[in-house]
Amino acid sequence: MRITLISVGSRGDVQPYVALGRGLLAAGYQVRLATHPPFESFARQHGLDFAPLHGNPQEILQGELAQVLMNGGRDTIRLLGMFVQLGREMMDQLHGDIWQAAQGSDALVYGPLAVASHYAAKKLAIPAIPSLLQPIARSYRRPSIFMPRWLKLGIPFNYLSHLFVEQMLWQPSRSQVNRWLTEDMEMEPLAFRGPFREIYYESGPILMAFSPHVVPPAPDWPANHQLTGYWILEAEDDWQAPAALTTFLEAGDPPVYVGFGSMPAEDPAAAAEVVLAALERSGQRGLLLQGWGGLATDDLPDSVHMIEAAPHSWLFPRMNAVVHHGGAGTTAAGLRAGVPSIIVPHFSDQPYWGERVQALGMGPAPIPRKKLSVARLARAIEAAQGAEMRAQAAALGEKLRVEDGVRAAVALIGERVGQPQAFAQDRKSTRLNSSHSSVS
Repeated sequence: MRITLISVGSRGDVQPYVALGRGLLAAGYQVRLATHPPFESFARQHGLDFAPLHGNPQEILQGELAQVLMNGGRDTIRLLGMFVQLGREMMDQLHGDIWQAAQGSDALVYGPLAVASHYAAKKLAIPAIPSLLQPIARSYRRPSIFMPRWLKLGIPFNYLSHLFVEQMLWQPSRSQVNRWLTEDMEMEPLAFRGPFREIYYESGPILMAFSPHVVPPAPDWPANHQLTGYWILEAEDDWQAPAALTTFLEAGDPPVYVGFGSMPAEDPAAAAEVVLAALERSGQRGLLLQGWGGLATDDLPDSVHMIEAAPHSWLFPRMNAVVHHGGAGTTAAGLRAGVPSIIVPHFSDQPYWGERVQALGMGPAPIPRKKLSVARLARAIEAAQGAEMRAQAAALGEKLRVEDGVRAAVALIGERVGQPQAFAQDRKSTRLNSSHSSVS
């Protein structure tokens, strides 16, 4: 039985599906990951088949869009216009790629930017299972996570905020989606209100890949919204840290990790200078991630080391604290490691995760990227040394490490699509062997 996982976005959007894919492989399924070409080797090294989806997130995040994001995303109209234009340029090709990736599949599991998967599965008469890395489900009790955090709406405006965000995404793409459905798929066009009710509220389980310890379910979420826990990609058993990294970690106290993942920097050298000065002012050693352009320097003191990459599940528990952009996956890894997190949000859902970390007592107030300074970062690093915050971080980390979100998601997928034949045969054989042994 073949499951195709479909993810659109950056490394943080793709990695949880790789973790899920490994869990599905272990359960006996065949697994294909459909995502962007830069992640092909990442998928294949974890044993997943690969199907390409149009687009290169790194090029997008290092283009004109990066300049708007570095302005704190405050130019909302321009930012929205750029996303709409990018979506229009990519969408026709992306729809075709999703259709091709779905061929030969027995079920599709897909993220929120790949809603064409729902209709590809419908055409093929196979199950489609939506999945969410963020709590974007409608609620009267909570506003959309994409609304300004200072905006206290209340009932019924919380619910309307979700509808507003859905329509901001749907209306610019409506004509293209309906053209694809009617001309290429020979299906009925979608109504003016869009696909959201059909997909998220009138179908089977929705996999919500985050922990109830971090985001308790809203009391008015429907029963099909299933919180599985985070989909964590554990480091391979044979993964070896570079010798220089091991030497650095063993040479002193645990350092403070600083890295902004896929987020671009207007001036990577200037960003690195701010970080280095803040580490010196707070008296901490540092470990810097170069990333896609977030930090860059050729002049590091002995107390700071720079790396290109390392598995978060291995690295973060060895840190004093972690400073990052607040992407859903990186936030999960930091919380699970049981060390304080300092969030420097750039845009999208990142301010929401920064506020959740603060509310949980796992870190100080988030520092918006545009307001990042030596003084603010140094104060945040010093706050992360507090005994109460460190105890809170350690306690929540223990709870999250007990969870197995991948296992829970695999079980829910199995209930929806059935167990793979080989897995079912293995279970039958095991039961027969066990019965025979007990009689003997």
